[in-house]
Amino acid sequence: MITMKNAVKKLSAPPMLGMMKAHSDAAVQYRKALASMPKTGDGFNPNLIRVAAYAKRAGITERQFISDIMKHARAGTRTPSFFEIQRAYRRALTDAKKAVAVAKASKPAANAAAKKFLVNTKNLSKLFDPQGRDCIDELKDSSPVKFNEQDAPGVLLEALYEPDEKAFIGEKFPDRCSDEDEKLAWQYQRIKTPHDWIEHFRNADITKYHYFCVNPLTGEIGRTQEGKPSYRADSCIAAYRYCLLEYDSVPGMKIAPGPNGIIDRKQLFDFQNAQAAFWLNVIKSGAPVVAVIATGGKSLHAIYHVGCLDRAEWDAKVCGGIYSRLSAAGFDKACKNPSRLSRFPGACRPEQRYALAGQKLLYLKERSRL
Repeated sequence: MITMKNAVKKLSAPPMLGMMKAHSDAAVQYRKALASMPKTGDGFNPNLIRVAAYAKRAGITERQFISDIMKHARAGTRTPSFFEIQRAYRRALTDAKKAVAVAKASKPAANAAAKKFLVNTKNLSKLFDPQGRDCIDELKDSSPVKFNEQDAPGVLLEALYEPDEKAFIGEKFPDRCSDEDEKLAWQYQRIKTPHDWIEHFRNADITKYHYFCVNPLTGEIGRTQEGKPSYRADSCIAAYRYCLLEYDSVPGMKIAPGPNGIIDRKQLFDFQNAQAAFWLNVIKSGAPVVAVIATGGKSLHAIYHVGCLDRAEWDAKVCGGIYSRLSAAGFDKACKNPSRLSRFPGACRPEQRYALAGQKLLYLKERSRL
């Protein structure tokens, strides 16, 4: 059996930090990431993968990486194994090779079609046309991951997050919190691993849990843009994996509540069906859509895989790239922050004006198939 102590002796790698170039951005990022590693069992694994990605960029060898991690790992609820650290490095290596291959050759036509679709506002009306089909059912049938309505919440969590990552599920704001400490305690209680959430919902009323954060969280206190402490601010993101896309309208269609204050069920279905046609076209174009969720209102949410390494890459790729194009086409630009909340399947919207109040998962794809 290979223990941590024996593995360090076996590797006997030279000190990594002394070998790195002083002006290497990747080396600086690697050093900072090593220093900020959480305790083992407390979001250690997703951070391990992030540090491995920095190591790959900085030209760190596998032996050096494993040695560094073993020396910097802070004791927590468990002890990471030699092979666990090795797998993280090799996964980063594989992901890097895959990214190069995709950039050079994989699905160039599909990627070009996706880019053309996302920026060409003249084609929007055609993309929203269901052509007489039930596109909501078609979207469900085309889902690579099969699920029933009852199992959908757990299936979604297991598809989006790693086993030891932390997800927020709850309301945007607590109803009855008298001070900041009470609010923080409320947030902390609603951040759990996928397994813990699945166990929690065995006894809890899932219909009351309306929102979830599309990206995993660190589980540690960060700061909002206003400087207030929070467990689910942008500064609390553990992995910049997904962005939320929402197109809150349909070209040529308008819906409004009737005299009773409720939107007609047929009118709302037609609107959602047109949105489903839209996202079917996006998926068929080759865009990396991981999930599509019916919000219980008039729009559908799409969770889009971006795989950013850090906030700087997010700002460049998502804010400066994807949303700089999509906002001009009418997409909701308020969705571009990494801690954005989407609607959690299984909950029911409290607004009375919607006749179709249930929030439902319509489409799900495993990240490994992107």
